[in-house]
Amino acid sequence: MYSNFCLIQDILIKEIIRHGTKRGGLYYMDDLNIGQAHHMHHLHTAKERQIWLWHRRLGHPSFHYLKHVLPDLFMNTQISDLKCDTCILAKSHRATYPLSMNKSDTPFALIHSDVWGPSPVTNMSGIRWFVIFVDDCTRMTWLYLMKHKDEVLNIFETFHAMVCTQYRATIKVLRSDNGGEYVNKHLKTYFNQHGLIHETSCSQTPQQNGVAERKNRHILETARALLLGAYMPQRFWTDAVSTAVHLLNRMSSKVLSFQTPLQYLSTHVTLPNALMLPPRVFRYVAYVYLHKNQRSKLDPCARRCLFLGYGIHQKGYRCYDPTARRLYVTMDVQFLEADMFYSPSASTSPLQEETHNEEVNWFQQENINEVNWISQENLPQNVELLHERPNDNLGVVYCETDIHSNGQIDTYPSMEHVMSETEPAPPLIEVARSKQGIFLSQRKYILDLLTEVGMLECKPADTPIVQNHRLGEYPNQVPTDKERYQRLVGKLIYLSHTRPDIAYAVSVVSQFMHNPSKSHMEAVTRILQYLKSSPGKGLMFSKHDNQLKVDGYTDADWAGNITDKKPTSGYFTFVGGNLVTWRSKKQKVVALSSAEAEFRGMSKGLCELLWLRKLLAEIGFAPISEMNLFCDNKAAISISHNPVQHDRTKHVEVDRHFIKENLEAKIIRFPFVKSKDQLADILTKAVSNKDFYNSLGKLCMRDIYAPT
Repeated sequence: MYSNFCLIQDILIKEIIRHGTKRGGLYYMDDLNIGQAHHMHHLHTAKERQIWLWHRRLGHPSFHYLKHVLPDLFMNTQISDLKCDTCILAKSHRATYPLSMNKSDTPFALIHSDVWGPSPVTNMSGIRWFVIFVDDCTRMTWLYLMKHKDEVLNIFETFHAMVCTQYRATIKVLRSDNGGEYVNKHLKTYFNQHGLIHETSCSQTPQQNGVAERKNRHILETARALLLGAYMPQRFWTDAVSTAVHLLNRMSSKVLSFQTPLQYLSTHVTLPNALMLPPRVFRYVAYVYLHKNQRSKLDPCARRCLFLGYGIHQKGYRCYDPTARRLYVTMDVQFLEADMFYSPSASTSPLQEETHNEEVNWFQQENINEVNWISQENLPQNVELLHERPNDNLGVVYCETDIHSNGQIDTYPSMEHVMSETEPAPPLIEVARSKQGIFLSQRKYILDLLTEVGMLECKPADTPIVQNHRLGEYPNQVPTDKERYQRLVGKLIYLSHTRPDIAYAVSVVSQFMHNPSKSHMEAVTRILQYLKSSPGKGLMFSKHDNQLKVDGYTDADWAGNITDKKPTSGYFTFVGGNLVTWRSKKQKVVALSSAEAEFRGMSKGLCELLWLRKLLAEIGFAPISEMNLFCDNKAAISISHNPVQHDRTKHVEVDRHFIKENLEAKIIRFPFVKSKDQLADILTKAVSNKDFYNSLGKLCMRDIYAPT
């Protein structure tokens, strides 16, 4: 750089130590003291070694801290020159992301997008996800509900066409995260065809998609406040998020200098006719006017409904009648914004209000000591909960249920005890005590289920499944909504805790969860119609003379399944005359005869009785007499007593030896019972009304809410 002289700098301390002049093409260092230079280098190296030594002694503190503690060591030393690889490996953290002030000046030039879900609660339409599109310039937000994440492509195509048609604008850039719903070959092809740029955030870096992420958070916070403030069930979350987006698009924003997104958008492009409606309080009471063709002359002129939000492409308020399961979009609404449709402590189900007096009368007639309700919080997974009543003693019913894909349903209601709880909880299992005994039911759960599916006022059915049904899988069957079918069957499976009368019907419909058809959904509807006929039916546990007597009933329906001809077996077990466990299960193999099917069913029933015997022995109440397992097949009973019939038993040798061993040990007996007295018949096939209700009476099933 210098034509006539040069400078000499110490590479470690960055200090100019000498200079030289140019003479004859060479630089002469007239004042260079070699000893002094070496002394300075040695001195600096010694100090640096001391810095590193103390850095390691003190556990790798920062050099800024070390300079504060030992300032003498850092004389003529720059902290920026000290780099410790160990500190970098041990103390690395994420970089800070400053607030971005870049904002698009043109509407729709940059669109932010994000997907939320899956929701822990699925609504009746099967919605579990939603996707939003946020305009960077105006912060205008569009929300689309989805059943599956892979719908993003079709939804973006719809959104793109809407922007081009309604706003005569062009989308240039879409910014999103790296989710598979955005990064796929189909969406990439669409971007290439339309000249769009797809910007994605770095992996694990949601900050780079901050506009959409923050908008999602704002939407969920608003929706959560709407639901909690109105004491609404979480299944209405789709209405809450839609209403939240509607309100946020019409609220002023600091980013837009306190203009609303709609106002800011109108200053750039021509808006379509905006559907502006005065805001109303979400989820409060709305009376919808009924036109003359919707009522008779003596019927009320309005229906009491819930206010759900605002019409999307209709200028009207969305109001929902949960009793009729009908949604109205109308301007003929009268709001009572001081009255909530749902209160935190009371239900407004019409059927519940009608039967409330019947409950009180029954409690008085039977001299009920107490009715306990259970909360669902802080309990083991195998604890099922009861009816909601704050500030009461709570009885906990322990139930274990095993559900299998082949239709098997195992339910084990067990011992009961009392605990304290003050927090209100969803009503599930109800317990009533009287001098007659303890009564278990799920009446409230049934009423809520019927309300949810819109069948609270349906025509009741006498039996849960029709006789001689032909339910199976056929090549030309008409498909139905799979998610709704699975959700309803799952609720019915839970209901089997206290309803053995629907065990067989539920085991049948649960066999088609993977591929349900219209006929299968009709069978589920039939079960709901039957529940409507007796929602209060449940199990009565009474005191009998021989409390340690253990009995069972077993039965099998040979080749009952029309698809694979596998038999269905079932059993009931009783302790002290009270029903404790039951099972309806399709067997795993095809039986060659009815005797073989019954024999395999006897083996399963025996296993259950042995389990109960062991359980009672562990708690100090071992049975003192032989257990009875009633069967209506003489051939199966004969095989169990006669071990010589090899031709008929060689393919069930294990089961035969198992039964023979317990017979010889005087643990079990197999009394014959006539088919008309076989209680387990209702677990293996659909029977007539007469046989069905005869069996229910012997199973100690009662309906304490039925009018006398």
